[in-house]
Amino acid sequence: MTQEQPESNLPNRAAFIMVAVILGIAIVYSGYLLNEFIHPVGTCCGTRIVALSANQEDNQSINITYLGGADASALCGIRINVTDSTGKTQIRMIGQEGPVTSQESFLGITGNDKHVAPPVPAIGENLTFSGNFSGRDHILAFAYFNDGKWSYVMDMNI
Repeated sequence: MTQEQPESNLPNRAAFIMVAVILGIAIVYSGYLLNEFIHPVGTCCGTRIVALSANQEDNQSINITYLGGADASALCGIRINVTDSTGKTQIRMIGQEGPVTSQESFLGITGNDKHVAPPVPAIGENLTFSGNFSGRDHILAFAYFNDGKWSYVMDMNI
């Protein structure tokens, strides 16, 4: 009489463990990537307080005024994007743009100057944008600080 050897489940268990480990690593890494996409390292500075006002008196112009704020002494400049009702975007600066990092390229920011010098924007400094502002117009502004970080300061429709 010959006795049959039971089939071993070891190869099946090893394959299952390998798939589970790879899946676990993929889940952890995808969470890291999602966090990096939402909050890129070294770009946004958290909460900083600077204020802008936007005023539209007619269908051809929008006025943006810098009002100062608690973090005004660290401010280098404010980049303002105004998109009119036809989809045309105008980009202007109050003050100067801060140091540019590779993470900021998605914002369309360019430049090679890594050193930012004074002066800071003057409180009350005003920019007037001209265009076709007869419909729903969009204003997006980023403040740049002397530590190389930036923060959203305005995102509104007018």
